Amino acid sequence: RSRPEVVHLFDQVVRTLPDGVYLTSFKQTDHRLEFKGIAQSSTRVSVFMRNIDGSQWMKDADLQGVGAAPQGNEFTLYANQVSAPSTAAAEAKK
Repeated sequence: RSRPEVVHLFDQVVRTLPDGVYLTSFKQTDHRLEFKGIAQSSTRVSVFMRNIDGSQWMKDADLQGVGAAPQGNEFTLYANQVSAPSTAAAEAKK
């Protein structure tokens, strides 16, 4: 059952990641997701968080820190994986 969920999760990560945001690590522990990366600006991190909250496979974006780095802004962000969305919710998204 979890094999299709992993495919959907990776698809959603790619779809929610805005231009100018690059992930340096991605870790999953149970349903908790950890994203570490570099963004061209803190505004792009905010867009990433909004995209996560709008996703049907992830929710509850929680920014743990943003710091200046030579390449941009380093960040650590957490989110929760959502199990397969219900049919009604999937139809509502169409």
